[in-house]
Amino acid sequence: MLDKNETIKEEDISLNSNEDKSSKDRDYFHTVQIFKPKKNVFVPGKVTEYLFCILLVLALIMSLINIPLGSLMSTNSENIEFKIGYPMTFFQVNTENPEKLPLKFLGLLVDFLVYFIIAYIVEILLGLFVNLFDKKRKKIPQSKLELIRKAKKAHDYYLSQGMTEENVNNLFKDKGWTEEDIILYLK
Repeated sequence: MLDKNETIKEEDISLNSNEDKSSKDRDYFHTVQIFKPKKNVFVPGKVTEYLFCILLVLALIMSLINIPLGSLMSTNSENIEFKIGYPMTFFQVNTENPEKLPLKFLGLLVDFLVYFIIAYIVEILLGLFVNLFDKKRKKIPQSKLELIRKAKKAHDYYLSQGMTEENVNNLFKDKGWTEEDIILYLK
C-alpha cells in the first residue's frame, strides 16, 4: 500500500518508450545468447577429474579380467605376463624377466592423455547440454524491478480505492502494459 505522503504519478506505471524501441534488438541478442554458454565450460572442472578417475579404474578392471588365471593355476608357469593399460600397456610384469622395469612411461603418458581428452570432451558436451536447456528465469534489470514495485503499489492502491479489477487492468494497458505483464507482475 502507499503511504499517506506518497502519490501516484503517471510516469510510475507507464513503460518507457526507449524499451519498446530496443525490444527487437534485445530479442535478437537474446536468441544469439541461447547458444553461447553462460559460463566458461572449456575450463576442466570436477566432472573431468571424476571421469578421468573412472576411466582409469575401468582400464584397471579390464586388465584384471584379462589376467591369465589358467597359467597361474597350472604347475607349468614359466612365462606369465600381467599387463595393465588400455589402449597402450603402461604396466607390465613378466615372470621371465623380473629385473625389467614394469612401468612403461610412453604407455602411461599416452593412456593418461587419452583418458583426460575423453573426460574433457564429455565435460564440455555436458556443460553445453546443461546450458542449452537451462530453465532459469530471466533476470530482470534493476530499473525494471523498480518500475514493477511502483506499479504493484499503484495497482493495490487503485483496488483499495474501490476501482474494479477490470478498470485497473485497462488503466495499466493504456500505459503500455500487456496482459501477460499484468498477470505476471501485478497479481
